[in-house]
Amino acid sequence: MNLRPLLATAALLLAATTFAAAPSLDARQPRGGTAPSHRSSPDGCGETDHGHLCISGPSPRSGTYKIAYNRYDDVGEITVKLGYEIKMIRDGRIHESRWIGSKRTRNGYAYVKKHLTMGEKDCVRAKMEYRGRKYISKWLPC
Repeated sequence: MNLRPLLATAALLLAATTFAAAPSLDARQPRGGTAPSHRSSPDGCGETDHGHLCISGPSPRSGTYKIAYNRYDDVGEITVKLGYEIKMIRDGRIHESRWIGSKRTRNGYAYVKKHLTMGEKDCVRAKMEYRGRKYISKWLPC
């Protein structure tokens, strides 16, 4: 008796059943060492280790700008140092980089406001320091 056709059919059925029962690649959990998924931040904002750093204002004009840090994990209140950087579009140099002050978060949120004098060809972004580590946001549109 020739068992080859029977074994071939059984192997195909086993393979089809195993493939159909296997989870899809999208449903599998990432293993250790896999980079976290990319989060898209709006202009003027940036991801930090535990929150978002953002700047808002009348870019690229002079006016009052708000630099804010919003912490998304609840591990207590912290004190952060907030500031800004202004770069010239024509040469890409940062021509002003200042700290405005230190603020303690309240319910995970801290902010400062400052009137900035900007030229028409200037871009601005926020910067923050916490425990010696520096963070920056994306540039606001110029």
